[in-house]
Amino acid sequence: MKKTSSMPENSVSDYLPDGISDGRYLRKDSEWPNLENRLGQPRILQHYYFPEVLDWIKKQDDADDFFYFEVGCGHGNDLRALKKTLNGRGRFLGVDVSRAEIMRGLDFYKQRDSENTREAAKSFAVGDFHDLHKVLAWDEKDQDFSYLYEINDSTFDLLYMEAVLQACGYGYKTYADKKESASRFLSELSRVCKKGGKFLGRITAFMPFVSRERQFNLLRAANNWRFIPELDEFIVMLRRAGFDNINRSVRPYEKVNLNSGRENIIKISFLAQK
Repeated sequence: MKKTSSMPENSVSDYLPDGISDGRYLRKDSEWPNLENRLGQPRILQHYYFPEVLDWIKKQDDADDFFYFEVGCGHGNDLRALKKTLNGRGRFLGVDVSRAEIMRGLDFYKQRDSENTREAAKSFAVGDFHDLHKVLAWDEKDQDFSYLYEINDSTFDLLYMEAVLQACGYGYKTYADKKESASRFLSELSRVCKKGGKFLGRITAFMPFVSRERQFNLLRAANNWRFIPELDEFIVMLRRAGFDNINRSVRPYEKVNLNSGRENIIKISFLAQK
């Protein structure tokens, strides 16, 4: 069957749900629905390429200088898991748009693991994924995320992103706008990544054989506002953002039978290099 991934976005009606009218997705300083089910359950440890990345980290000349960055960190499950795996060596920063989700993670780990909240909070910040020049880090005096912190170019050795790219579709009514939002996001991640640094992540994508028209119809039918690219399209986006040496592992989307809107959607685990 002929692939249609190269079909221009405007070749079919690309008006799509934007998510704004659905109260479940109005976020910023609010909590996302059902994310409490993930508290204490890191996913980075099960990532297909995590063993390779861990081996790479351990081969660094000085692991204490290793700097890990997680975008869309939410509760901080994955950041804490990697920190524990590395026995606390290195530096860590997780940024999320939702202060509420970060705080919920701090409360959870304080109760479950007797975590020192003041120390743990220093590894998190609140910010805009499209512009990480200025984020709000933890302020010891105010005991809040109110300290303006600038993330410079070429700062991090390892970037991690778990199911965040699709959020770039929030608030945009056309596929072209959603894709432009996602492209700016990937470019910003490339900006803060060191030359030779690695980018580890997972996204959902459409199979290549699904026509653009079929993709749009599925998203509209399910009122799905997320940005979901086609498999090869995403690889091209990564390269354009400045990443290369891209490895990918593809598997079926586990909940496809529960949601017709996820028909022909796959999970991509990837590892790229700046």
